[in-house]
This record gives sequence, C-alpha cells and structure tokens, in this order.
Amino acid sequence: MSGDKPAADLEAEREIDLRRWLDALLSRWWIAVAGLVVGAIIGGVYSLSGGTTYTATALIARGQAFSPGGNTTVLSYLSSPAAIEAYATSPAALRYAAAKAGISVGELRGHVSTSTVGETGATAAQNTNSVLVQIMVALNRPRRAEDAADALAQLIKKETTSGYVTQSISIYKVRLANFAVRLKTLQARINALNKTLASSTNLAPLDQLVVASELDSAEAAYGQTLDSQTTNQQLLTLAQEVEQTQIIQQAKAVKSTARSRRSSLIFGALIGLIVGAIVALVVGLRAARPSAA
Repeated sequence: MSGDKPAADLEAEREIDLRRWLDALLSRWWIAVAGLVVGAIIGGVYSLSGGTTYTATALIARGQAFSPGGNTTVLSYLSSPAAIEAYATSPAALRYAAAKAGISVGELRGHVSTSTVGETGATAAQNTNSVLVQIMVALNRPRRAEDAADALAQLIKKETTSGYVTQSISIYKVRLANFAVRLKTLQARINALNKTLASSTNLAPLDQLVVASELDSAEAAYGQTLDSQTTNQQLLTLAQEVEQTQIIQQAKAVKSTARSRRSSLIFGALIGLIVGAIVALVVGLRAARPSAA
C-alpha cells in the first residue's frame, strides 16, 4: 500500500498543475483572441506584400524525324523533353529571350520552366511519350512574360530541328522543282503529239501508229511524274509540319498571386493564437502567484 502512495501524489500534483494552467489561460483568454486577430492581420498584410505575377505559357509540338521514305521514325535526342528544358534554361537562351523581352538576364533567370502535356491535359515534368510541351515564363509584367516565352519557343523550334530534317526539306524542294520542269516539258510534248494526230490525214497509217504510241508513252510519263511530285509534296509537308518542332500556341499571360491570401490568413491566425495563448498562460500564472508577505 505504501508503494502506491507516491504515484497517487504525483498524479494529484499533475492534475493540480494542469488545472492551474487552464485557469490561468481562461483568466486571460482575451490575450489569446487578440493574438489570433493580430496574427490574421499580419498574415493578410504578408499576402499582399508578395505582389502579383503573370505566367505566360507557349505551347509547342516536339519534332519527330522519319526515315527517307517516311515510314519509320528516327530517334533524336534534340527534341526530347529533357533537351527542351536544357535549351530553355540555358544561359544563351536566357540572354536571347531577355533581349527580346527588354529585361535583364537576372530578372529572367529562375523564372523559366517547361512541362509536358499528356493526352488528358495533365502536365508532368518530363513525359517522354508526350508530344506537346509547355514553355512557361513567370514575371511581374504580362507583356514581357509573353515576349520572353515566345522568344524561347522560336529558339527551341530552331535548335531542335536537326540537320537531317533540314537537309531532307532541301532535297524535297529540289525534287519538286525538277518535277515541275519535267511536267512542263512532258505537257509541251503531249500538246505537240496531239496536234500532229489532229492533222494526221497526210500521215501513213504506220506513222499515225508511231505518233499514237509516243503520245501514250508521254502521257504515262506525265502521270508517273505527277504521282512522284505528289508523293514528294507529302514528304515535304511531313518534314515541315511534323519532323520540325512546331509552335502550336503563342504565349498568353495569366495573372496569378505570388502568395495565397487564404493560406496566409489561416497560418497567421494560427501562429497568433499560439503566441497569444502562451502569453496569456504566462500572465495568468504570474497573476495567480501569491504575493510575498
């Protein structure tokens, strides 16, 4: 029995201390409430001190190179999401975009980011399967944010187009020019042969047969050349619209507050309440302390 007495005494003393603290806190409850109000006010002022930022987002489609026949894809690191992010945040790109936007490199550094856009519209840091990539610039002036984002998009379009794709485009253009010349020559030949057949009354039957055969060959060559021209035009379009990185949407700035006002108010009020409760407890305990005789 004697062994349980110290434990009971400690428990009783603990209950007395807790009750004394609670009484001290309740006796100065208005201090805790004042701390809550002051904390909320400070949180609101803090939320306003962050100012307003504008995030401009340009949307691009990554280029995908194809084999000369346009049947199979050719792997290229130039237009990967990681490469695009490296291009967008490189010192050279920041200098270029800053000059276009009329700001210093220091104002732009740390305010450029990229993200991929999935089929559902969700964004991710680096989704290698996604074709669409967002280039985002956050600044305190909307026009400059848009100018910087557009400049970065143009630069990335240029940097991510490989020499292979550029050379393919040049080859397709040369072929199309040659096909145009050949079609013009074949058309002139077909016209001449048709004119000859139209006045074939003076030709022997064998000569008429030869002219008809040559006309048939010329028309067949014209058709084959026209098919080749169409195929090369499709390949050129593929190279220009798919194999090259494309700017899908110009940058548009959207206003966003630097700090959440609601979160700042709640956080400030909570801190104020805690501080006010501590002060109220200390003041209440001191007031309840018996004075010396």
